[in-house]
Amino acid sequence: MHLYTLTRGIKDRVDATINDLQAINLTQMNYDAKTKKKVNTYFQLQVRPVQLFEFVFPREHLNFMLSTLNYRDNNPNMNNLNSKFAVLRKMLKLKKIPELDYSKIPRQLIRKSHVAFHHIGTKEDLDNEQGIELL
Repeated sequence: MHLYTLTRGIKDRVDATINDLQAINLTQMNYDAKTKKKVNTYFQLQVRPVQLFEFVFPREHLNFMLSTLNYRDNNPNMNNLNSKFAVLRKMLKLKKIPELDYSKIPRQLIRKSHVAFHHIGTKEDLDNEQGIELL
């Protein structure tokens, strides 16, 4: 059984809650091949994050951030998700990410091993009377 939920809260509190959940052991019926009988075994609750992050930064750094997060507008692995992301983009009132060659833009090296980023869209901030972006 898979239960999907959205979480929202202060990150260290959410992390503490997740740690508590990961400590839960449940019983599971398995088949013992030696005795040819069903036996109860223990199963540790698996918590698999599917997270939506909002990264907030000054608008002039959009290309840098997309390059850092390895954005590619023509990623063939994303073809089956693009329509679903369009719906999510509409729900969140986001704009489609601009198409550029991000491979030629400087980037910050970050640890991304075994981490996937699926980019959904962007949202502009308002400017105050002096033209300063309100983050």
